[in-house]
Amino acid sequence: MELWQKYRDQFPVTERLVYLNHAAVAPLCRRAAEAMQHLAQDALEFGSEHYAKWMETYHGIRVSMARMINSTPAEIAIVKNTSEV
Repeated sequence: MELWQKYRDQFPVTERLVYLNHAAVAPLCRRAAEAMQHLAQDALEFGSEHYAKWMETYHGIRVSMARMINSTPAEIAIVKNTSEV
């Protein structure tokens, strides 16, 4: 199985469209959309009560990404898009 085939079902947009990403706005994968929905629901129901947990999640992302590219978590930035400074 090709790598793209392993993940294709995570991008429902491919069921209807051929999407040529131009790096400005891209469709979400299922897992990212579900995570965003979970965070939005949590904020809706609890406000910022779980803010510390959100920050732990961001730290975990930085740790995982740093490990992936042989870096340190302090060198990983989470930004909203590629042109954010």
